Amino acid sequence: MSPSLGSDIPIGNIDAELRQLWLADEANTRASLTNFAIYSEREDSLEDNTRLIEEITADQACRALVIQADPSCTESSARAWITAHCRIDPRGHKNICSEQISFQLCGPTSDLLRNIVFAHLDSDLPLVLWGLGDLNENFDERLYSRIDRLLINSDRWEDPASSFTALRQAHEDTGGRLSIHDLSWSRSYHLRLAIANLFDTDRVGQAHGLNGGFQFIQFLFDFIVVQCFERFFKSWFPSVIDQVGLRLHTFN
Repeated sequence: MSPSLGSDIPIGNIDAELRQLWLADEANTRASLTNFAIYSEREDSLEDNTRLIEEITADQACRALVIQADPSCTESSARAWITAHCRIDPRGHKNICSEQISFQLCGPTSDLLRNIVFAHLDSDLPLVLWGLGDLNENFDERLYSRIDRLLINSDRWEDPASSFTALRQAHEDTGGRLSIHDLSWSRSYHLRLAIANLFDTDRVGQAHGLNGGFQFIQFLFDFIVVQCFERFFKSWFPSVIDQVGLRLHTFN
């Protein structure tokens, strides 16, 4: 494994090794505002996701957990690494550091997450989990009941129908307590805002001499090729039409 993951340690020694890490470190402050976990079932994802954590902790202090899982293993096993990401002050000294625990899991994911990974959360702090990839059978009640905020990226899903079904079930089971944030939908904000502004009827009417609004609207989004975003957009767009009293005849 890459040296960026830090020290390879036994699972049972994680807490003791973290204490030793801070005793030996010159940083002034160990900071943690939340538990932030990145979960991926992609092989060799630990190094890539560690680089994401480095960027995130430059602005947000947290206890980071980077998880690479392989649920297909016939025998359960787990490895762990610890490291720290520190901000550097103008004098070149470390001042605020966030710790990272990396896990490589092999076997039934929900059991390993609950028994090993979640046992090393920073207590009393919320858990934000960024799930990379589809939500499969491992995304069960034992997992999502522990999550406060779930980050997803639905335009990367290979089976959106199944993943959205699992997401809806999680939302119902948690009574709406689980906060869900789709990065794919967030990235479309400026596009949605621009299109919504087209239906500021007073301004559009003054600019184009229109009195009754559009009778026929057709958009050709050659750059929108992501299936999930198209579903989102088609769900959102008619509500805009209804709000301003326009009629949508055709949407391609």
